[in-house]
Amino acid sequence: MRILFVVNYYPPQQWGKAALRCQSMVDYLKDNGHQVYLLTGNYGVEKQETLQIQANKPIRMLKYVTYEKAGSYERWKLDKYNYVITLQIATEVRPDLTFIWDMADISIAPVLAIQKLKIPKIFEISQLWIDNYVHQDLFSRLKLRLKRLLPNTVGGKIDFNPSIVNSREIEKKLQQRYGLHKFYYLPVAVDVPSQVKSPDFSPTLKLMSSCEISEDKDFRTIFVALQKLQKQGVSFEYNLYGKIEPQYIYKLKKELERFGLASQVRFHTDQQAEKTCYEKNDIYLIPSGSQEIDLEILQAWAHKRLLIMAEISSGVQLNPGVDLLIFQDNLVELLKMVALDISQAQKMADAGYKHVCQDYNLKKIMQKTEEILIKEMMEQKEK
Repeated sequence: MRILFVVNYYPPQQWGKAALRCQSMVDYLKDNGHQVYLLTGNYGVEKQETLQIQANKPIRMLKYVTYEKAGSYERWKLDKYNYVITLQIATEVRPDLTFIWDMADISIAPVLAIQKLKIPKIFEISQLWIDNYVHQDLFSRLKLRLKRLLPNTVGGKIDFNPSIVNSREIEKKLQQRYGLHKFYYLPVAVDVPSQVKSPDFSPTLKLMSSCEISEDKDFRTIFVALQKLQKQGVSFEYNLYGKIEPQYIYKLKKELERFGLASQVRFHTDQQAEKTCYEKNDIYLIPSGSQEIDLEILQAWAHKRLLIMAEISSGVQLNPGVDLLIFQDNLVELLKMVALDISQAQKMADAGYKHVCQDYNLKKIMQKTEEILIKEMMEQKEK
């Protein structure tokens, strides 16, 4: 099958998780014998001056603009350019199906071009980039339709059917706002290592977090619990991996000195191998205030770490006491329980690993996605 991907950002730059998931899907389809073309922008790489259309190589020709800050003329130029270049590339590639991902910063023009050519298409929607361009008030809808009729303007109604969604919340919003009625729910997934070293939980509790370390996350609750744990004679260390502002790390270190935890809590701002980070630690902590935590949960499970997290809304199916522990104001009690009952902690870590292997394994999700693409291509071509 000949597939054209359209996405705003694509590695080697690391702008968001959607780009990385898109890359994994591209690689999977290539390995399975499909002919893949990829239309994207040139963020973070050398600009592609001339149009070169090759399979399995990103065509970095789409342009960006920040719609909220740009003037009407600048937006018009971007819409027109991205519309025309998408028409040109899609006409030459002649894909059996177009797989449309995140459109933030490149407008909806590429989608309208694919619709004009009547090429079978499907969306992958993990975040509501649509809200940036398609507004629900009557004036905005009329304006978008009018632009379709005027010369040298780009507009029209977008049909978001069918779509692949990986969040039940987004699924509901798409149904309510954009008339989504044909969709496939596939959860967020991770690459699960076939062999994982199990944690030992002794003699020192080795805790970790791997995320952007920012003020919106409640690390103070964790520090308070660790201080109490220290006073009760439980040995531990806490390693934090991720980006952090210099001013904020200074503030946190001052706070740790007041708690008497300066030697047990360590910050690792340099990039380290993911496997190494998990193998050095046994317990993964997620503080309250964290956003988009689903991937963190799944990665902790995939590396067979015991997951302890604050009570936060998640799209992942959680079984407290079976495959993880959830804390409110009882974190110190949970950590003491782990220290005193290692066998139970190991059972939960094993259960989390089994859970992610069964329901959130990236290879299984990509296989299901491939089946959906083939099905949609055949059904849409018959219409």
